[in-house]
Amino acid sequence: MISNKVMKTSNYDDSGAILYKVDCDCMDNDCITTIEIAHEKEFGLTLTFFKKLRWSSHWGSLNWFQRQIKNIKAAIKILFTGWIELEESIIIQDKEHIIALIEALETGKRKILDYERINNL
Repeated sequence: MISNKVMKTSNYDDSGAILYKVDCDCMDNDCITTIEIAHEKEFGLTLTFFKKLRWSSHWGSLNWFQRQIKNIKAAIKILFTGWIELEESIIIQDKEHIIALIEALETGKRKILDYERINNL
């Protein structure tokens, strides 16, 4: 099944890895999650999710002054602690999108299990 929301982007036969791009239904073109299904020597079959996280003080109903205070507080926290907490989500909300994601995961799982069997891992 071909989907415009779940797309295979890479297939590495030498390592058995397969990568998928999963679009989010939040209407933001920059909101993409990459899923890697691979064989790791230490762990066997692995599923890894990669997502770019962003900081934005423009979310919500804050006025310009409140957003600047929020930015300054975040900068101070990073300066003195070296980190800041961020949260990002992916929205998968229609039946075809969910089915495409499940099919991608099942295809990747079969590929890695075949890779492990062929390479006696």
